[in-house]
Amino acid sequence: DMVNSYIAKTEALYGVLDDKLRPAFAQLVVATGDATKSQALLQTALDVSAGTGKDLESVTTALSKAYLGNTTALSRLGAGLSAADLKGKNFNEIITLLNQNFSAELVFYLGQLILDSINLKERVKKLETLTK
Repeated sequence: DMVNSYIAKTEALYGVLDDKLRPAFAQLVVATGDATKSQALLQTALDVSAGTGKDLESVTTALSKAYLGNTTALSRLGAGLSAADLKGKNFNEIITLLNQNFSAELVFYLGQLILDSINLKERVKKLETLTK
């Protein structure tokens, strides 16, 4: 189904295991009542998690609470949101700020993975030549 396909694609893209993604997604669906909105929020949660180093569960909990009107947990994420942002902006404006702040995190993270992969391949080649 759509959710399983989405979880599988997200797992492959972010390298976050299914057993972390499913509970996070489920928590967002409970908060929003909307699977499509929850997918978008999970993307934001993954980017914020990558950018702040906070675990996905903490970020998802903070986003779920914020969706329901309690932004206190967002202030503890170290996500660059000021007290004025949290008080003066609605949920959608806060999400837009988070997406602006952290959208580049995925690109950077994927770039690092590619570089790590290339470096590993180079090391393997070097070891193979040394052991011949």
